[in-house]
Parts: sequence; C-alpha cells; structure tokens
Amino acid sequence: MCDEAGGHDAAVDDRRAHRFAVATSPLLASTLVPYLLVSFKKRFPQVRVEILDLPVDNVAAPVRSGQAAFGICTSDLNAQDLSTTALCQDRLMLACPAGHALASLRDVRWFDLCDEPLVLLRQGSGLRVLVEQGFAEVGETFKPAYEVAQVTTAIGLVQAGLGISILPSFVLSCALPANVVLVPLVDPVIKRGVVAISGAEQDLSESSEAFFAHSCRESRGMFSL
Repeated sequence: MCDEAGGHDAAVDDRRAHRFAVATSPLLASTLVPYLLVSFKKRFPQVRVEILDLPVDNVAAPVRSGQAAFGICTSDLNAQDLSTTALCQDRLMLACPAGHALASLRDVRWFDLCDEPLVLLRQGSGLRVLVEQGFAEVGETFKPAYEVAQVTTAIGLVQAGLGISILPSFVLSCALPANVVLVPLVDPVIKRGVVAISGAEQDLSESSEAFFAHSCRESRGMFSL
C-alpha cells in the first residue's frame, strides 16, 4: 500500500515537473511566443507550458513571485533586479493603409511623418518612448490624432483609414488586415531589444530550463540581433 502511494506521489511530482508558466506581454504572446512553442512542442510534446499574457508592466511580478519560471518582454521593462538574457531585436515600422502615398515606398523617413495623422500608443508606454525618440532625433514635434493602449486598436484605426501608426516589426507575425502594410522607418532606424527575464537566485526545472534555452536559440532565427 505504501509503495503504491509512493508511486502515485512520484507520478504527480513528475507531471508537475513538466508544467510551468511563462509571463509575457499580449503582443509577444501573439507573435514570438507561439512561434517558440510550436517548435518546442515538436521536441518535448509531454511538457505543458502555461502562458500568462499580462499588461507589459505586470510581466515581472509573477517572475519575482515564482508563479512564472521566466518572462519574455521588451528590454525597456523596469526589472533591474532580475537576470536578463537578450533574445532578439525588433524595429519600428510605419503601418499605413495600402492606398496611402507612403505605402509603396521601400522605406520612409521619420521627417515625412510629421504632418500625417498619427495613431500612437499612450504616453508612458515603452513603444511611445521610442516614437518620441525618433521624432526628437530629427528635431520635429508631433501631435497624435489618436492615442490608444493596445497595438490591435492602432491597427484597427489604420485599417479604417483614420491615420497611420508606428509599430514594432513583430506585428508582421500577426494576421494583419489585407489593406494595412508595414514599411521600414529610416533616418533614424530605431530598434528595441526583446529579452528573457528570470530570478537571479531562482532554479529552473529541467523542462523550463529546456524551454528557456530553446527560446534563446530559436528567437534569433526570427529577428536578428
């Protein structure tokens, strides 16, 4: 009887060892993370990865508490107390309606956006900070036509023809509406890092460590550093 109980407990512990959570932002949860999961599942089908898709500013909290084995986020997150591993970089792109005058260009300068109706993420977001940096580097000011909290909202407004937006290249992985195109922004080219964050003293399970290593390796194949 005791042996049977011990065997049952070992089986439960084994199942738990193959389950863990990863915290990430909504954009990365719909772009980079599914890409990583598909290839990981082919190698480790028995492992169950729970995705905690959280507002960007909340990604670090479950990593600190141990609820998540690690997090995947952009490098501008305030998480200096956590260990950071570079995964890849994405760059800022112009998102505009397919019929827009800028849509057919190979690339677009920041200066050319100054008089356009802009759909931007709200002040305080990491993406907005990068947009402000872009305009500052060309010595121009701007006034958004719309300010929103989510990338999907910005895409919807662009699709409706209400303006153009500046978005990260990871949205290339989304199912963009057919009438929305992305054009590289230049002069300047602005990129941001995507990183994995983990507790400095936290020991990863064998399964979560395997996914961590997989994420570091495979993400570099999606967008180069």
